[in-house]
Amino acid sequence: MPGEPQVFLGKDKAFTYDHVFDMDSQQESIYTHCTESLIEGCLEGYNATIFAYGQTGSGKTYTMGTGFDVNIEEDELGIIPRAVHHLFRGIEERRRAATEQGRPAPEFKINAQFLEVQEHTHSHTHTQP
Repeated sequence: MPGEPQVFLGKDKAFTYDHVFDMDSQQESIYTHCTESLIEGCLEGYNATIFAYGQTGSGKTYTMGTGFDVNIEEDELGIIPRAVHHLFRGIEERRRAATEQGRPAPEFKINAQFLEVQEHTHSHTHTQP
């Protein structure tokens, strides 16, 4: 797409992307730039997809927050736990505002899917007796 950030591979392959973050990026900053507006959109009824792509060891699990470390510090929480907190906080705020204004509380239905694709390479050594 002209005018959008792209990575070019060879002469005929172009991939458009939204954001790139360096090694010093903080989890909160990544969430604010990439995800916050998507979750706000979900609260208005829109669908959202967050897709993290990168080489093995590049930080996808950490950034998405799927390591499930129970002792993790709040500032190190990844995108998924932040998004879940954001969604339920937003629902509660909208229900409370409706009740305070004498309107019926809105109903929400949440569907979430999580998929992690891992590429495994195996080396097989065959020996003959």
